[in-house]
Amino acid sequence: VEALEFTAGENLRILHRPLRELRLKHGILLAAISRRGDIIIPDGNTTVEPGDRVVLVTHSLTVEGLDDILA
Repeated sequence: VEALEFTAGENLRILHRPLRELRLKHGILLAAISRRGDIIIPDGNTTVEPGDRVVLVTHSLTVEGLDDILA
């Protein structure tokens, strides 16, 4: 199990979409988002916005960026 942190860029497919609408790959948990100094524990209504720092927990070694989390 590995925790990874990525900064959301401007051109990600996951931006502005509620997490409940995203099909994440098996074994990926979006654990936390840091936005303008606030820590967000995400739920299905949470969105990822440009500049967010996103913490993922995964057992996959193939996640190199936030676009890699979609199934």
